[in-house]
Amino acid sequence: MSKDSFRHLVSCSEMLKPRLEHEPFSYFLRMENLLPREQRVMVRIHLVAEPFVDERRMWMEMDCFVHTLRPSERAVLFRPSHLATVVRERGWPAHLLLPRGQREGMLFQLAPAQGPAQRAWC
Repeated sequence: MSKDSFRHLVSCSEMLKPRLEHEPFSYFLRMENLLPREQRVMVRIHLVAEPFVDERRMWMEMDCFVHTLRPSERAVLFRPSHLATVVRERGWPAHLLLPRGQREGMLFQLAPAQGPAQRAWC
């Protein structure tokens, strides 16, 4: 599968808060299958504190799931936090899904990535 066979659009925004709330949240991801055939893609969502963006081992996996895109489909994927694989399948406590941050606030980057689904699970 070529790198250009599907496109992922991400809009980023910054928000400074004194701490991250552990209220339910959701991801909305826009994806487009540029091929005339069905594709299964694995979507991984990672979070990292701004000071550690260049340190790969500091990126925390928030979720991972497989989705099937129909031929030439444009899709908006909705994924609520309570379905996160790190909570449901790996036993991570839901109230610890988001990092604490700092009292004065802390910037984080959310990075969704996708690739061919070579297996049915993450």
